[in-house]
Amino acid sequence: MSSPAVHTKDYLAEVGEVWSEDKAKAYKDVFLEFLNYCVIPSKEKGVITLGGKLYPAQERGLDGIFAGLCRGIHDFKWGKGRQQGISTICRPFSTMWIAMHPGSRGAFLLDTAQHMAEARTEVEYILSNLPAKLKFPAFKSNRYGGRFANGSTVTFLSAGVKQTAGGGALGRGQGITMVHASEVGTYNNPEGLSSFRKSLAVENPDRLFIWESTGRNVGSDWYHMWQKAVANDLEEATIFTGWYLVPTHRLREGTPQFERFGTSPITRDEAKRIAEVEERYGWQITREQLAWYRKETNPFAYGDDEEEEVEEGLAFDEYQAREHPWVEEEMFSTDGSNFFSSDRLTEVNKSQRSEEHTSELQSHSFI
Repeated sequence: MSSPAVHTKDYLAEVGEVWSEDKAKAYKDVFLEFLNYCVIPSKEKGVITLGGKLYPAQERGLDGIFAGLCRGIHDFKWGKGRQQGISTICRPFSTMWIAMHPGSRGAFLLDTAQHMAEARTEVEYILSNLPAKLKFPAFKSNRYGGRFANGSTVTFLSAGVKQTAGGGALGRGQGITMVHASEVGTYNNPEGLSSFRKSLAVENPDRLFIWESTGRNVGSDWYHMWQKAVANDLEEATIFTGWYLVPTHRLREGTPQFERFGTSPITRDEAKRIAEVEERYGWQITREQLAWYRKETNPFAYGDDEEEEVEEGLAFDEYQAREHPWVEEEMFSTDGSNFFSSDRLTEVNKSQRSEEHTSELQSHSFI
């Protein structure tokens, strides 16, 4: 295993809202080295080390954060597909950020109490298994989270998936400088979320706020947060990672699964989406990836009997399509999605986003 990165002090010497590219590269190098010592219990493989090659989705998201920091942006909305390992990579990233900025007040915000407990267990497991040679600040747990030896604190919070009488007290009075909010789209606590956002630091140069989620309905809190970030691009940044940025999201050529889902000709709609992904996100989708997507979202259309008609309503799974979006607009479905094609709804969402952006700019006019 390689020795720890050597330029930590150089990076720490720089201060200010806007990061230099050298500082961003140094921090990323330190974080990738830190991952080599992060172990977590996994569902499929037992205890694993997080170090090694990142998923393209994880890599692209981290690069988006560092690019934003180099522009003086500290607030990120990360839209994602399912099973991309985004929460998994954000937890050690956030933990290291809190520990390496003395006096920070960090918060992990989850949707449910169960997920909050799981996140806490994972973070504490990582910290308890770090080798002494890293000289990482000592961590002591308490009722709400814990405290590092350098004065930084960690709190674990549950936003809730249903409204409660005490929901408006979320984060109140805490002065939070670092947030990792996971699966924001599932929160159902508008008052609490508003209260929480008001508790966030505004001028602290070491602040960082990461909000990540899969898609939800148009009109949801997550949708409005995303739209605001798109419009407010001088202070916030959006990051989108589509379904194709995960290496396991493919069916290998030569397998029975590929023969069923990957050999049919590419449709006009698929060709259009493939071209748009390459144009907007610089990613070339392969036949093996397309086969995987067909299997996930339209399995009934690729049965053994090609002459058999597919029952109407079973041909395309709109829920799975939202969970595995091609472009960012597809993260947000509209009521009535069972009756209109996702392609048409995406065009509607794009148009609506443009109109809302124009309206917001007009509402801020001083003329």
